[in-house]
Amino acid sequence: MEGHELINEIRALQAESTFKLLNKFIADYPHNSGVKQLGNSTFYPRRTAKDSELNNHLPLIEQFNLLRVCDNERYPAFFIVEGIKYYLKIEKA
Repeated sequence: MEGHELINEIRALQAESTFKLLNKFIADYPHNSGVKQLGNSTFYPRRTAKDSELNNHLPLIEQFNLLRVCDNERYPAFFIVEGIKYYLKIEKA
């Protein structure tokens, strides 16, 4: 990834990587061997709508990574001004 991909492009890259892993597993079967995990396991909580809130006091460029991973339909980026919620959606030109 180059850092400019939006959520739909990130998902496509993730799917491509998953298919490559599956194809490699199938091609090597039944001679696959496991590798013991090194280090601590990680867990990331599921994103919620609250995770898409932008900070009114920061420039957009500082929040670009948050903005680009927001799903415009399911959990769009938003900000609140004087108690009113506004959505901000992103797409490439």
